[in-house]
Amino acid sequence: MLVDYGDDARPIAGGTAIQIFRHLGLLKLPYYVDLAGIPGLNSISIDNGCLTIGAMTPLADVAASLEVRSRFPLMADAYRRVANPRIRTTATAGGNLAHGDYRLDPPAALLPLGASVSIHGPSGSRELPLASFFVGLEETALGPGELLTAVRVPLADPPQRSAFLKFSSLAANDWPCFGTGVCLWLDANGQCTRASAGITAMSPTPLLLDLPMLAGSAVSEALAQEAGAYAAERVDPIPDLRGSAVYKRKIAAVCTADAILRAIAAEPRPVQEPATVIP
Repeated sequence: MLVDYGDDARPIAGGTAIQIFRHLGLLKLPYYVDLAGIPGLNSISIDNGCLTIGAMTPLADVAASLEVRSRFPLMADAYRRVANPRIRTTATAGGNLAHGDYRLDPPAALLPLGASVSIHGPSGSRELPLASFFVGLEETALGPGELLTAVRVPLADPPQRSAFLKFSSLAANDWPCFGTGVCLWLDANGQCTRASAGITAMSPTPLLLDLPMLAGSAVSEALAQEAGAYAAERVDPIPDLRGSAVYKRKIAAVCTADAILRAIAAEPRPVQEPATVIP
């Protein structure tokens, strides 16, 4: 249907973004293709060494998943902080990423965890690293007639410490001024061997940054501040109601350092029963 209708059609997953665009008069199309009836896209599973999240899985289900919270608490933190409960119970894991907005919360966690996306279209299926999926301001690598069908996170080599931090300069559930997910890999002596961060709301696309200054030593406040300054130099802030470019660079430096210190201080979390309500 998407191929037949071409530019006259858009797919709808949860519809939380596309309905707003329609109500604002920013999107007027004759056809909307509902994906809810496609079987097999609403599940969370472990297969082929990956945690696989079907594209139609609600964000709230990702946040509440025992598999997600026990294996990747960073993801659970990011997904439970998206917007508000109404959005999280309606918006989907695939639709959220396909929206392509640079302020999305999940990419902050997914990027440093090495996530990829499964894409299906007229020419068949392909797998793409999430770091290559966002190609421009609200632009993704999806081609004509293609759908994002799953999000995949490798189980091998998970970080020993992680933290998600989201800063909103306006209302608490407004689009963030800054968001980051920090991952730290430690050796048996507690020394950092590798560190990376996903950063959102700062540049035209979500960013994946390696933090080389943290590798080879114990993470200190001074190193965290150095990493924060490093991140601030590499973002390309978009000035808006949430802050000027200068303000956002300062926020990037402070919040990145704060997230690193939170990550190194974090203790491994015990496995808990799935939550029925996401606060």
